Amino acid sequence: INGVNRNLRYEIGFQWFNFILGKVTKLPQSIIITSALFSYGLIAYYYKKYCVAPLLAIICFYALFFSEFTNTIRLAMASCILLFSFESIRKGKNVRAVFFLIMAALFHNAAIVFTPYLLIVIFKIKFREKLFRIVAIVFFILCISSNFLIYVLKAVIPSLSSYYSLYLSSERVGSGWLGIVFLIIKLGIIWFGYTFTVSQDERENNTLWLYAFALLLYISSFIMNLFDRLASIYMFLLIVPTINEMIKSKKILKEKYIHLMLCGLIILFLIENVLRPEWNVLYPYTFF
Repeated sequence: INGVNRNLRYEIGFQWFNFILGKVTKLPQSIIITSALFSYGLIAYYYKKYCVAPLLAIICFYALFFSEFTNTIRLAMASCILLFSFESIRKGKNVRAVFFLIMAALFHNAAIVFTPYLLIVIFKIKFREKLFRIVAIVFFILCISSNFLIYVLKAVIPSLSSYYSLYLSSERVGSGWLGIVFLIIKLGIIWFGYTFTVSQDERENNTLWLYAFALLLYISSFIMNLFDRLASIYMFLLIVPTINEMIKSKKILKEKYIHLMLCGLIILFLIENVLRPEWNVLYPYTFF
């Protein structure tokens, strides 16, 4: 990029990142190298500081997000910044949380999806488990039985059909039974983490809201790729809370849950990177 152009669809923060990088080096692979150092450096720091089992967190991360972090560089960088918005809001530092959210949105506008969660935590809205289960079941039935969500979004946002045309279908579900298995396993992993969290205090209540958003967005992704991308942000943020809750849990079947989750992660990795390589374009390899 020779300059920063506000008319481009790329976010202004990412444009500045490229512009500054272009002044330092003309190496075409530099964007891959620097973005990887940025993202993986933040992940390593966060997992080391806040996760009780960093190695397990790394395994979960690579199984769930290896292909995504090589495909969507902007989203990867934004997601890593959101880690610190999430941690700030957990500590009650609302101003800092909003700052990191804005910084993340400068790299990818999908980070805005974190705003509802931020507002819920700030205004201390209590999570109601029974009501959520009813809503989730009804929402799931509506999503798989009709295209109502697409019609609603097109009515609310008329420009959606042209700007996000590539995201208005579900590539994974449309690719056959493997795509459906892929999404079901992700939903299962989220549900396992959800069952380990009991809403007894404010912090756990906030974590339940995180699971709720992830679950509803992944249900939506059965009919629309756009929501798969948005759900991945919440899934990424849930890695550390899920592992921490599982490790601290005193449930008798805790070890079996963890083993089952690891098996699911292995299946996800094989589906996305071996059985369905058309879902990915691994940018580092396109240079050779």
